[in-house]
Amino acid sequence: MSSEKTIQSVGATWWRQGIALAPMPILKLLAQLIVRWARQRQRYSLTQLDDRILRDMGISRAEAENEANKPFWRD
Repeated sequence: MSSEKTIQSVGATWWRQGIALAPMPILKLLAQLIVRWARQRQRYSLTQLDDRILRDMGISRAEAENEANKPFWRD
């Protein structure tokens, strides 16, 4: 095993142990940040679709723009 693989293995083990030992509020915060980041990314992707695809989904361009302009913390 090369030293690089050993370092990666040790780092991965440390990361798993760190997550396992982290206090629950920190994990909840991390989970919320991940969900909000994913939501914002999806909203941006919605604006990149053409009108034909939006029409197939039953969404107008204005509705897509409204959704994309929402702040990341809003559902």
